[in-house]
Amino acid sequence: MSEQLLKQILNQFHQLNEKLVQGLDHLNQQLGRETHQLNEKFDQLNQRLDHEIHQLNGKFDHLNQRLDREIHQLNERLDQVENNMATKEDVADLPLIKRAVLDASDSIKRLEEIQENQQRIIDLLSARSIQHEAELKRIK
Repeated sequence: MSEQLLKQILNQFHQLNEKLVQGLDHLNQQLGRETHQLNEKFDQLNQRLDHEIHQLNGKFDHLNQRLDREIHQLNERLDQVENNMATKEDVADLPLIKRAVLDASDSIKRLEEIQENQQRIIDLLSARSIQHEAELKRIK
């Protein structure tokens, strides 16, 4: 009787083991599907981020070109003012010339601040992109 009882217990353990293996196989398959879906979503997110960063870089390049042109124009104007000051003998216009130089200097300072702010934004976006890539690699 005890041998038969042991066989029944072993049989039940065997059946339980098979159910556990089947359950684990099912969970493994489900985990594989979900991992694949997550990888696809992360790939899509990475593509979107790359596209948005590319667009932002294009916008920043355009803004930098525009700022460079404006700074160049301001430098040309400043050069003209300096040339006029050097050749002008009429000191009555000196206060006006000083005001124009100060205005140009203020404009250049504002443009430099804008350019520095843009560089900080580019650095932040680059860091975020690197962080996202690292997270994607860690997840994969």
